[in-house]
Amino acid sequence: MEHQRNPLAGSLNSLMIFEVAERCQSLTAAAKELNLTQPNVSRHVSQLEERLGCALFYRNNNKITVTEDGRNLAKAIHLGFGHVETVWREIENKSKTQDIVLACSYGFADQWLLPRFEDLQSELEGIRVRVVTSDWIENLDLSRIDVVITNKRSDQSDRETISLGAEIAFPVCSPDYLSKYPDISDSPNELLSAKLLRFDVGQSGFLTWESWFARFGITLPDEGSDKVYDAYPFLLRAAANGEGVALGWDLLVDQMVECGELIKVGPSVTNLDTAYYLTFPRDAQGKSGVARLVDWFKRSLS
Repeated sequence: MEHQRNPLAGSLNSLMIFEVAERCQSLTAAAKELNLTQPNVSRHVSQLEERLGCALFYRNNNKITVTEDGRNLAKAIHLGFGHVETVWREIENKSKTQDIVLACSYGFADQWLLPRFEDLQSELEGIRVRVVTSDWIENLDLSRIDVVITNKRSDQSDRETISLGAEIAFPVCSPDYLSKYPDISDSPNELLSAKLLRFDVGQSGFLTWESWFARFGITLPDEGSDKVYDAYPFLLRAAANGEGVALGWDLLVDQMVECGELIKVGPSVTNLDTAYYLTFPRDAQGKSGVARLVDWFKRSLS
């Protein structure tokens, strides 16, 4: 049986242009809306008329009036493209609802998540993860976020919380800085002579240089005019560049230490009062991909 050629083949673009011209009742207005020239719009309409063998507009100088055939065709286009648009939006919205929105601090995203992001995407098999970074997680609208990495356990009854491990911090510096000041790795007391790079931990309760030294019975002199970093990746970059010694959190500096970019130069301190937590709505595991993302975090941090 001979395959019949689709009569619409090659005319879809012209049909869309005709629909705009009929709605605007003007070739010039249609050209402006479509960002085309008026002769281009007129040519597409003429091509349709030639293929159909009838006039779609009555032309009187620069004015056009739709014919009965043109009106019927325009109604069919409205109906057809309207249905296509409806289905398009349904598919688009369905795709968006499968997206997972993950919120975390800038430092966690840059130092821990980014090096592992390809593995996470592979685990989720096409479900997109949209990452929102903020060092003020408490100010975010959690109703729009599926999974949150935070330093506080959620007190909301509709959210489940999983601990990613207690806070563990230790001093780190670059190999070049250590070669200039080799004694700093001998004891916490020796670190008092080092240039200590400070990070603003806000009200998180995470260790500062003062609380780290206090674990060894050492009172740190007043910080004075020392520069305080409010973005953790910038602090680590300064340490890697040999500008001083930073407090490194094991989750965030493990890869830099492993590759030798940073070197541990003091003992670890574990703070059981603080930790990173993963929180998500209790009913979110019903959303495709969230349960797999949670399991991936558990495996990656075990």
